[in-house]
Amino acid sequence: MQRSFSDKTNRIEAPKSGKARWVQASPELLAALRNHIEAMTLEGQVKRWTPEQRQLVFPNTQGRVTHHGLFAGCVWRPVLTKAGLIHRGYHATRHSFATWLLEGGTDLRWVQGQLGHASIGQTVDCYGHVQHDRHASAVNDLDQYLR
Repeated sequence: MQRSFSDKTNRIEAPKSGKARWVQASPELLAALRNHIEAMTLEGQVKRWTPEQRQLVFPNTQGRVTHHGLFAGCVWRPVLTKAGLIHRGYHATRHSFATWLLEGGTDLRWVQGQLGHASIGQTVDCYGHVQHDRHASAVNDLDQYLR
């Protein structure tokens, strides 16, 4: 992430950390994003959006940033309903991402970087419980040293 929208200033600016961050994405996600960006490029040409509007990855139909409340009500909730899923805030997808990575054995420090946490302590406080079973079962492997 190189830029984000700030509700406080109503502008696109550097992320709150002040540093750009790159997040690893799966091949399928990258393909879907490329297709989406291609569609947005065409829409921007047809609607004669400004160069700034064309830089948005997920613009609204007017080529502007969709604010949280409108996104939640007009996009997120209808998508969940159509998919037959219970309502969860879209920030929960971030937690699912981190949890699935950790449950799959991904290193906690790498997940910290993906989430943009300033410290490993922040990541441990949020997700330290996820790997508990994996680490608890590792104790059984110590028996090999007692033989």
